[in-house]
Amino acid sequence: MAIPRSRAKTWSSWSKASPCSSPVRVAAWDLHAWASIRSPLSADGETLYFGSMNGTSWYSVPARLFRDGASDAEIGRGIVRAGSKPLSDGAATDAEGNHFITNLPDNGIDLLTKDGKLQPLVRDPRFLWADNAHFGQDSWLYVAINQLHRNPIFTGAEDRGQPPYLIARIWTGTRGQPGR
Repeated sequence: MAIPRSRAKTWSSWSKASPCSSPVRVAAWDLHAWASIRSPLSADGETLYFGSMNGTSWYSVPARLFRDGASDAEIGRGIVRAGSKPLSDGAATDAEGNHFITNLPDNGIDLLTKDGKLQPLVRDPRFLWADNAHFGQDSWLYVAINQLHRNPIFTGAEDRGQPPYLIARIWTGTRGQPGR
């Protein structure tokens, strides 16, 4: 989903401890629709969670700051480090406040508990670039395995992806948030 420049909020640092070298755009116009696709929201819709793909920290920020049109400085002050995360390309948050984050280097999914403890959940050699993670109606976690690292944009050569491309279904033992 493209975020119209006129309806996006920009800030140039996520926190005093973690400055960014360039602005970051976050949708402020329909936070729920955007965040449910791009970054997980808490079950009550009051907290937005995020982390950079190649970063090792998971952050939270009150969603009301975006809804209320807060200044960049207010948003920056509202960002809190929620815990560690692996290099990843997808995450989902359950109704209990646990985070399920793809782990690219270790071919798996990690669990960041609501208490901030990071632990492996799944390791599988078939998890070649675990991507999008979303809960289904049945509280199972569904994860796309797309072999993106075998794409010509990464290899500089031909497409090295090999079927099957998978949708993994993972039982988390928690209460999921369908569609998130």
